[in-house]
Amino acid sequence: MAGNFSPSVGSCVWVEDRDEAWIDGEVVEVNGEDLKVLCTSGKHVVTKASAVYPKDTEAPASGVDDMTRLAYLHEPGVLQNLHSRYDINEIYTYTGSILIAVNPFRRLPHLYSSHMMAQYKGAALGELSPHPFAVADAAYSTEEQVVIALSLVEKILYFTDDISFQDAIFSVVAAILHLGNVEFAKGAEIDSSVPKDEKSLFHLKTAAELLSCDEKALEDSLCKRIMVTRDETITKTLDPEAATLSRDALAKVMYSRLFDWLVDKINSSIGQDPHSKYLIGVLDIYGFESFKTNSIIFKLVLVSNMDSWDLTLIKYPKLYCSFEQFCINLTNEKLQQHFNQHVFKMEQEEYKKEEINWSYIEFVDNQDILDLIEKEAEFTTPVAGNAEKSAAERQIMDADALIDCVKDNIGFSNGKPVAAFTIYKCLLHWKCFESEKTNVFDRLIQMIGSAIENEDDNSHLAYWLTSTSALLFLLQKSLKTGGSGAAQSKKPPTATSLFGRMAMSFRSSPASGNLAAAAEAAANAVIRPVEAKYPALLFKQQLAAYVEKMFGMVRDNLKKELSTLLSLCIQAPRTSKGGMLRSGRSFGKDSPATHWQSIIDGLNSLLVTLKENHVPLVLIQKIYSQTFSFINVQLFNSLLLRKECCTFSNGEFVKAGLAELELWCCQAKEVNILES
Repeated sequence: MAGNFSPSVGSCVWVEDRDEAWIDGEVVEVNGEDLKVLCTSGKHVVTKASAVYPKDTEAPASGVDDMTRLAYLHEPGVLQNLHSRYDINEIYTYTGSILIAVNPFRRLPHLYSSHMMAQYKGAALGELSPHPFAVADAAYSTEEQVVIALSLVEKILYFTDDISFQDAIFSVVAAILHLGNVEFAKGAEIDSSVPKDEKSLFHLKTAAELLSCDEKALEDSLCKRIMVTRDETITKTLDPEAATLSRDALAKVMYSRLFDWLVDKINSSIGQDPHSKYLIGVLDIYGFESFKTNSIIFKLVLVSNMDSWDLTLIKYPKLYCSFEQFCINLTNEKLQQHFNQHVFKMEQEEYKKEEINWSYIEFVDNQDILDLIEKEAEFTTPVAGNAEKSAAERQIMDADALIDCVKDNIGFSNGKPVAAFTIYKCLLHWKCFESEKTNVFDRLIQMIGSAIENEDDNSHLAYWLTSTSALLFLLQKSLKTGGSGAAQSKKPPTATSLFGRMAMSFRSSPASGNLAAAAEAAANAVIRPVEAKYPALLFKQQLAAYVEKMFGMVRDNLKKELSTLLSLCIQAPRTSKGGMLRSGRSFGKDSPATHWQSIIDGLNSLLVTLKENHVPLVLIQKIYSQTFSFINVQLFNSLLLRKECCTFSNGEFVKAGLAELELWCCQAKEVNILES
């Protein structure tokens, strides 16, 4: 980080200090690589520009509970954040899914009570304050998934209690391996063959024993070919090369049939419907072969059903490259592109949007290889080629015009976001959903990402949250992945996830009133079912990810606003009396109790913003549900960590503040905004 930072006069920096580790200050003089820094402690320090780190002057005084939100994730920034949280008795801090604990040097039994455990049970990681219970709950959920996966493995390994069943499988596999070690030499007769040496005879004998067959019969099946005609049976001897091919063919057939039989057994044991049109496949992408001599001169992409393993290729790579190997290579290229898309392209685009200082990672993009194989061949005259080029240019111009139109806030019409419906209609008209390849989706995703770079503007985020979730709803209703019309007309299952219920919230309901009914009618008027290709389905997934991200940004902004106020709401004013506080109406202009009113003002202000931007009801409910859980945990932790606040008067003071919150909730409930 320090190497990429170019400080100037006025820059706020961290300077290494022998006693304090790091001290902050301001650059007052720059002389080449030498800096003169005036520290907040009052002393002047001369140091090298490469030895200082930038300081985030906008970081909250109380720190952040997840250090991935720090502007600068360097050593002094991390230490300062941990120190700030420690000062307010917050000993736990997240870095993503990692929990960092600072030793409080005292016992804190209240942090690990049954009540606290219940608060975190089932809560998403990051929803409440950092705590080992949150990590434990997430780990338990992961363990449940692992147990499910292991149960599948157990079904694979233990179909039956019969040990001989397992022995039979391993015997067949071992026999195949031994067959691969049998080599042949010329026999006494012309064009005949025999096992080459004692080593080959040993492997032949072992394979026969494993297969429970006669050794001589196995040798004859490899070294001779029997042809049955109408009148007679003819036995023909095979030369060493033909015997080798016969050996390999036997090994392939045995392995293929064992594999198919094992898959059928597994499917039967886990209840697989043999008539199902859909399946989930597992492909091990590692260990595939790259041959020196290959009849297919390029390595390429996607999956085809492989009828058999080609064991010949493993031992005799110079013979040929099979279609199966072509499919394996093609599959790996496809998986590599998926990896590139998510690890390099999307992640680095995210870094760019968040203005994270990082070195761009160069990578080989194999999209041109996929296009070469997957795209249909085009044979056109020069005139037709020019016309096609014009069509492509027109598509680019159309996409430019669409993005220019919707990149800014263009408002709502009868409660529905104009941008979402405009984008959907254009994509329908251009037949983008049915397209195997288009860059329109990527450009729209980039536009949304750029639009929400300002994470602190809740009004702006609320507008894009509504627009993006509305577009996601339209795609959810419109995109089909196959199946008959009858199947498509079936009633969809009840949505259980947050963003599944979000889509349901667009429908008319007593809570949503005429406005939601109008939006639902407008959506139904434009929705047209289409058979979606992969780019459209990926676009839908990316939209869902952005909806979730914007939801989290709005929620975290509110939590950040309330965090400092909550720490000030646990100690009653010295002049306040218990009876005065119980009324819940003792908030004076200059009283510390005004912090409670500030919390209510913050809650109400955001609610107004969300309603003005027509944010789906289920998202509003979830934001406030998670926020109130956050308030409960923060107050509970703060009270128990500060013993001096655990008095009757302070308890009455907090109770009065909570009464104000409850009153506000009741008022919001009357207009059907919040859940009870």
